[in-house]
Amino acid sequence: RITVNHVKDYLRKKSKVSKMLFEKMKELPLLQENEIIKKENEQIIEQRKKFVHQCLQAIPEKYKLILSLRDIQGFSYAEITKILKISPGTVDSRLHRARKMLRKKLAPFFIQRGGNHEM
Repeated sequence: RITVNHVKDYLRKKSKVSKMLFEKMKELPLLQENEIIKKENEQIIEQRKKFVHQCLQAIPEKYKLILSLRDIQGFSYAEITKILKISPGTVDSRLHRARKMLRKKLAPFFIQRGGNHEM
């Protein structure tokens, strides 16, 4: 009876190890798929950054500058008025025009992908 119990214990342990190995083996393709997806997402993000940069370059300098100061660098309206030595109303109108120009330049990107994204 002792021998039978030892054999059962051995088989049970072996079975647990086999199950653990099997589970680990199942995870490997998922890890590889996740890496592939991660690389694809990084490429998509890089393409989007390049496209946005190209769109920004196509905007006149005074609008590009104000858009950069406010939306990229995070300066307040008051800080922008001091930096550019323009009135708050001018900051507001230029920023509005700059964003409108950028939306217009970015529109083909969103239409091409069938998205209805807020810009």
